[in-house]
Amino acid sequence: MGVISKILGRVDFKHERHEKGSKFFNIELNQGRGGLPIHIQNDAFRIEMTKAEFTQFATSIINAANNMIDYKDLSQIKNELNDA
Repeated sequence: MGVISKILGRVDFKHERHEKGSKFFNIELNQGRGGLPIHIQNDAFRIEMTKAEFTQFATSIINAANNMIDYKDLSQIKNELNDA
């Protein structure tokens, strides 16, 4: 196992449907004995990836969110996010 260098982010699930499952996941930057330095994990799952894979993954999520905002005409929310 490596050592966590930095927790890059944490997502907390606050919706009632998450009461029976995990309520969070962390995005961690790790260092150690080789391996894959980015871990997305909680008490139920773990995904490991390289920095390049994480960049592709994150870009895909952002693009999908933007597409959903456009598709569902949530432009007001998009403007609020851009202003934050």
